[in-house]
Amino acid sequence: MAANALNVYKMSVNNLTARVLVRAAGLEFEELDARLALARPVIAEPLDVSRAFFLDGKTFIGAAAPSIADIRLAATLEFLHAIDYEFPAWARDYMTAVETALGDAYSEPAADVRGYIDYVRSQSTA
Repeated sequence: MAANALNVYKMSVNNLTARVLVRAAGLEFEELDARLALARPVIAEPLDVSRAFFLDGKTFIGAAAPSIADIRLAATLEFLHAIDYEFPAWARDYMTAVETALGDAYSEPAADVRGYIDYVRSQSTA
């Protein structure tokens, strides 16, 4: 483990500046993605409140089929998943239910997001 932690937002001017400075200073550091550090505590409570209030005992928010609210929540969860946010089991189950109910209407755009994220990750490890 490094002696110092550098919380950065990937691909920003500040990120580049900070990374150059710590390297130039010869400091040993571990680079952490600030989005993840900030997202977890800020998102956990409202996400659980959404589940408890809107989904308590139901598969979808509005009815027996996904509504606009379900599509919006599923899209939000899709992007949280993209940044490796630790999902509770209910969120995975909910996303699966929405995708199953909507079929290609959801799967095709979601696949674009997932494919883009996979591509970006592959470039960062190349």
